Amino acid sequence: MKVILGSAVATGIRDAFNAAADAGDFKLLSASLATFPSSESFAEVILDEQTLHADEIKGQNVTIVQSMREPIDISAMQLIFAIKNIKELGAKNIIAAVPFMPYNRQDRAFDGRLCSIGSKYYAEMLKNAGATHIISSEMHSKASEGFYNDVFGKENVVLLKNSAIFAADARENDNASAIIGAPDGADKPKDAGQRRAADLRRTLKLSETFKIWKAHQDGDVNATKISKFDGKVKNKDCVIIDDLTDSGGTLVNAATLLKQKGAKSVTCYLSHGVLVGNAAEKLLSTQSALDDKVAIDRLAIINSIPSVADKRAALIKSCASDGALDTKCPDVEARFNVINCGPQYVEAVKKLNLKL
Repeated sequence: MKVILGSAVATGIRDAFNAAADAGDFKLLSASLATFPSSESFAEVILDEQTLHADEIKGQNVTIVQSMREPIDISAMQLIFAIKNIKELGAKNIIAAVPFMPYNRQDRAFDGRLCSIGSKYYAEMLKNAGATHIISSEMHSKASEGFYNDVFGKENVVLLKNSAIFAADARENDNASAIIGAPDGADKPKDAGQRRAADLRRTLKLSETFKIWKAHQDGDVNATKISKFDGKVKNKDCVIIDDLTDSGGTLVNAATLLKQKGAKSVTCYLSHGVLVGNAAEKLLSTQSALDDKVAIDRLAIINSIPSVADKRAALIKSCASDGALDTKCPDVEARFNVINCGPQYVEAVKKLNLKL
């Protein structure tokens, strides 16, 4: 079994694969997934007469680990080129292990609009490049999952859940008996967010929940308001679980409402921290609607996107040098945590390779 670590791999994930390679679980191939000065993406396997010959790839199973970082289109194309490169070198099976799969929110057509269904298109691009198997986690919707199952065959797609990772964190941080819910989607019986919340409740052997209904405002996809709430959260620790956030607005709205309903604390778990612009600051800041208290007591994000750790470090540094920002976002270092999914991906890659 051979593994390539791409350019968009978080430090914790990279460390987990390096440790597994040192233990003899597989061989890491030297490769470069990068860009030329013109910004064009490229991928190459680096051959060394003493360590690797092209014929060592022929007929072998090769896993390429590549998540996504901004600008996402570059990381996405680097993965396509790496797969094609390995395919032309004669690999038998090519596993694309992608902690954050791009374009998943482009999962459906809209009436009167001729729009791209990027989730479907990218699945087809990976397949056409030569990928034979997919490992990813917490895709945005059942529709996105369905595209990959249809393109690759369900038996060739491994979709990891983060409920066990979040449950372990909840136990370590006194949230093992919290009330768990999603920040929206209560009006949709098959909503993926509701399913994620249910998975975490089952893992922690809990049943109590809260439900939130959300509506978009003025046609802006990132501007939302809460239209309905159901749940008994007074004096309770609460956990909001979601797949990702861009601007943070939906999570802040949900957490603020929980606090207004009397919640003792609010923890937010995210599988993918896109965190556009000042989203991290927004999520961790005090809220005027709560008399300048924080809505989110703790934010915990999986390191599926490498830049999450960078954005955490940048916010901590900014707060240390800016008293006003430190007052607005108190105790950032303690309240903003990054959770490593590296061991989960190492085990998934090993398990799938044993089947091939």
